[in-house]
Amino acid sequence: MKRRYHNDAYRDMDINNKTFFITGGTGSFGEAFISYLLSTHSPQKIVIFSRDEKKQLEFRLKYHDDPRLHYIIGDVRDVAGLQPYLRGIDFVFHAAALVDVVGYDKGMKIIGMRHGEKKHEVLISQEEWRRTTDEDDYYRIVPESQEMQHTDYFSKGDPQSVEMPYTSENAARLSRSELRNLLLSLDEIRNLQL
Repeated sequence: MKRRYHNDAYRDMDINNKTFFITGGTGSFGEAFISYLLSTHSPQKIVIFSRDEKKQLEFRLKYHDDPRLHYIIGDVRDVAGLQPYLRGIDFVFHAAALVDVVGYDKGMKIIGMRHGEKKHEVLISQEEWRRTTDEDDYYRIVPESQEMQHTDYFSKGDPQSVEMPYTSENAARLSRSELRNLLLSLDEIRNLQL
């Protein structure tokens, strides 16, 4: 008897002429998957959703402005802003990297500040500050691209006049208790059944 694996059900699925939406599309998985789709299939459209304008520009250059590739700058945590882009999409691949932290102190080994983050990572560049609004809980960076119409989604926040980069070095750091309280205030954490 031949063993059947879960993904066997999808092996013969025709994905040609289909539309794809990839969150974190400029990351490692996104880049590999987009390369695979373009080289082995004929997708109708691939929407690359990420918050990294620089990597999106690199993709445009690498794929010579392939008309099947569409670029959207955004944050997966902005659900209301994300939903309109999902209309008419056949397949969604959620590959955006978000840090998943569970707020337990027992058995936690402290390995350093902000594990996985570069010590001097630029979070908002000087150029981006001119297009940034403070939304109280987060900063919203308005994309430079003229082909994207996001005006309906920018209704609040004050433009930032500060012309210095926002980096991990000058960002406010939460204490352990502040981080714990923040995490425990999230519905996603409170609703976890552990």
